[in-house]
Amino acid sequence: MRLPHVVTASLIMAAVCAQAQPAEAPEFVARLQRLAPVEPFGRPVLIRSEVEGGVVRAEIEALIDRPFRDVQLALADPPRWCAAMILHISNTGCRAAPAAPGSAAMPRIALRIARHLAQPPEQADELDFSYHPMTASTDRLSVRLHAAKGFLGTHDHGLMLDAAPAGAARTALRLSYTYRQTPLADWSQTLWLGTFGRGKVGFSSEADDGGSPLVGGIRGLIERNLVRYLFAIEAAARTPAASDRQAYQQRLRDYFDATERHPRQLRQVDLDAYLALKLPLVAVGIGRDQRR
Repeated sequence: MRLPHVVTASLIMAAVCAQAQPAEAPEFVARLQRLAPVEPFGRPVLIRSEVEGGVVRAEIEALIDRPFRDVQLALADPPRWCAAMILHISNTGCRAAPAAPGSAAMPRIALRIARHLAQPPEQADELDFSYHPMTASTDRLSVRLHAAKGFLGTHDHGLMLDAAPAGAARTALRLSYTYRQTPLADWSQTLWLGTFGRGKVGFSSEADDGGSPLVGGIRGLIERNLVRYLFAIEAAARTPAASDRQAYQQRLRDYFDATERHPRQLRQVDLDAYLALKLPLVAVGIGRDQRR
């Protein structure tokens, strides 16, 4: 199946697979360093998505203006992942649990996700991710999260991060997300998109030349979520050692400012409303107390 993207066909990436091993860092680092800034991001970015055979996939590659060591510190362990993921507007709680001593089990990240902003946190759906660090070195960070059960009839959720230095002051990121859906899940998400998600689009277009309308529907949904997680990681990397309320508030503002540059896709509330949702979650946002 031919997939659309936001740049020319010569830059088509390999298909996303959450269980796949990451490619060699120089491949995607060099690709991004050769790429001119892409609108509407104003920097090198590649995005693609597909829905095929009951599997929904999306991938984004991007350069961020933070040294690799800051990204590595901001995502050093499951609690810090929680502290970054909680910036996403739909995430209302996160709890990191270490693996039991002597156990073969992996650490876990239990993420609470609201279907709409008026939903109370205790009623939000939970994705229970296992945390798989794949590579952690001075020039590479690769992590995979996997949740067997999802919500709205989805399952087999996978979030994959691959990061590497792109010079002294920049980092190349590749972030992908995939999940499986049943016919019931497809119907449920279509219903949601027709109500709370009405009119929203993604970032890639239907045609290779970018001249057609932006994708909507489920592909638009997963692209929006992936970009939100990119911005959350970038905001966390600006305050990689966040340990107090002031640092958390700065992360919130950095994240919100990034989303506001893409109002058609990402605008949902104003800053005051966003802060009202997120400030009560300060303990999660600085990684000290991983409360639900």
